[in-house]
Parts: sequence; C-alpha cells; structure tokens
Amino acid sequence: MYRAGSTEKGQALAFIGLLLALILVLTAVVTDVGEVVLWRMGVQNAVDAGGKAGASVLADGLNIIAVTNDALLALGIAAFFSSGATLEKVRQLQELQDDIVRVTPGLSLAIAIKVAMENGASGAVPLNGLNGSKKPSLMVSREYFLPHLFGHRIPLWMKDDFQAGKARAFGDRFIRLGGWRNSSPTLFGGKLLGLGLQTGRAYSLAEAAVYGYRVLGRWVLWPLPVPKYKARLVPVSARPKYR
Repeated sequence: MYRAGSTEKGQALAFIGLLLALILVLTAVVTDVGEVVLWRMGVQNAVDAGGKAGASVLADGLNIIAVTNDALLALGIAAFFSSGATLEKVRQLQELQDDIVRVTPGLSLAIAIKVAMENGASGAVPLNGLNGSKKPSLMVSREYFLPHLFGHRIPLWMKDDFQAGKARAFGDRFIRLGGWRNSSPTLFGGKLLGLGLQTGRAYSLAEAAVYGYRVLGRWVLWPLPVPKYKARLVPVSARPKYR
C-alpha cells in the first residue's frame, strides 16, 4: 500500500510538473506572438502617419493657392484704381504661388518619409509611380490673359487642373508610402525560454489623399476660392509585390 501510494504521488507530481511546463511554454508563445502582432501594427501606424502628414502638406499648399487667388482677384480689381505699387504686390503673390507649386510636391514626400521613420519605421519610400506620376502634384497651373497677343502673356491667377480617373480617384493629389521594419521581436518563447526565432522584415503600405475645394470659382469671381482642403487616409489603390 505504501509503495502504491508513493507511485501515485510521484505520477501526480510528474503530471503537475508537465502541466506547469506546458503553461509556461504557452504563456511565452502567446506573449511573443502578441508582441509580433503589435510590432506589425506599428509598421502600419508609422506609414499611415507618414502618408497623412505628406498629404497634409499638399492640402496646405492648395489652401495657400486658394487664399492667394482671393488676394489676386481683389488686387486685380484694385489695380484699375491705384498706382503701380498694387501691380508689384500682384507680382509678388504670383511668385509665391509659383514657389508653392514647385516646392510642395517634393516637400510632401520628404515630410512623409520623415514622419514615418519618426513613428517607428526602419525605412520608407514613396510609391506614387505605381499608377500615377512619380511625384504628387497640386494639379494647378497659371492662367494667362490674351496669351497670344503680340507674343506676350499677362499672368493672372492659378487655375485648377484636377482630373480624376479610375486608377487615380484623387488625381495626383495623393501620397502612397511603403514602409518597413527590420528584425521583428523573437517568437516561440524568445524572452522567457531563450528559444526565439525572428521573422525578418515587415512591410506595410499607406495612401493618403487631398479632398476639399476650391482653388478658383467656376466663373472666376464667383464662387470665390475656398481654402478648405484636407488630407485623409484612403484605401491603397495599387499594391506592389515584394520579393
């Protein structure tokens, strides 16, 4: 009887030990898998933040164009009743608009990459060229008065050249950003058991676009320009194949 009881007690202890070991392994695996899931979510959050920040730069550029168009319309009317100083202000505003159109696309990409990496991405790259132009664009251009009169063009305001298509619902007013993170957290009890493996890089895509209105009214003076452009995340319209 003593031997039988001792055997049963030993079997119970062995079973409990095995159960505790199994619980420890499962806890380690669940903990590490959870960390990997959060790590991958972090990549997506990083490129989302970068894409939206870049698109916000585009939206700000369009809002500045709308505000300066308002000013140009007012100054254009005032120029008929004032001196050459008004025309000089008109020229300065037009130069500001030209600078905004030239600088904003590249700046938006730089800001997108910077913000993505500040939020945890190991690297990021713009991917607008997958189904659009290589760089985003404000899609505005200078309007001229009597452009063919004696070979001299009189510059006026900025007009809206926005054109949407099936592949580009927001025209070129968008940022598509690809980002990645190197060396994931360890799997299979890496921290608790010292048996961890790494899954390598994780990739994510994000796309953000500009919506709103209005750079210039349909009839120029009416309705007036409205600086209400904003950026928002949108579904990615083209996905590259990573090798």
